[in-house]
Amino acid sequence: MKINKQLLQINRNFIICFIASASLSAVAAQLLADYENYQTTTITIIIGYVIYFGLFSTLFYIDNRKRYRTMESKLIKKELLKLISSFGVGEII
Repeated sequence: MKINKQLLQINRNFIICFIASASLSAVAAQLLADYENYQTTTITIIIGYVIYFGLFSTLFYIDNRKRYRTMESKLIKKELLKLISSFGVGEII
């Protein structure tokens, strides 16, 4: 069985982002416990998304920067569009 290095890196990035996002969202929820529930929920969700997507983007860039240097810009745009659309579908489901 051949292990796909890129797939392992993406899965590692997902796990790291999930743990960081969930942990910091929980801390934010505790700090905002005195506010109204809707305010706490809204701010916690925003913090979770910002942490998750910001950290994932950074890790994805670090893992793939050598690969993207040699790639054509058209292929990079196509790959990033696929990545963004998969995030969108994942959020809907």
